[in-house]
Amino acid sequence: MLLLVGCGSSSSSSGPTKAQYVAKADAICSAAGAKTAPLISKLVAGGASLASGSASGARELAPVLAKLHDEAAASLAQLRALKQPKGEAAKIESYLSPLTNVVAAAGQAAASLRAGQAAPALGLLGQVQSDAQQATSAAQAYGVAPCGSVLSALG
Repeated sequence: MLLLVGCGSSSSSSGPTKAQYVAKADAICSAAGAKTAPLISKLVAGGASLASGSASGARELAPVLAKLHDEAAASLAQLRALKQPKGEAAKIESYLSPLTNVVAAAGQAAASLRAGQAAPALGLLGQVQSDAQQATSAAQAYGVAPCGSVLSALG
């Protein structure tokens, strides 16, 4: 009987505290920032060739954007896998939802660049900026500052 009482714990089913969640999300976003900052810098530096509509410039930036997409998708999956504090799902989704849009648009833009199509990629990257700004504001409001700072480089 004593063994059965010791096995169950009501605290494990209630989920983490907000502070515990934020600490884990911050760690994920800090790691993502370290991986994506150089990629974002390369994209910004190559922006002129994209704006000119250069097909060769688009193809040169395609692997950079594809790598950025892959890193962002992996980080997003880690964030979505985190156990959330009870009652915080809507607040957390307020930054995860636009972040999901950022990741999807980056993947689509990378595909456009691989095809040498700069104009569609630029349009998608414009969408990324808007969603990144929304995700940045929501992440910072929730208290996951590193997640917001990673995205602010895109916004």
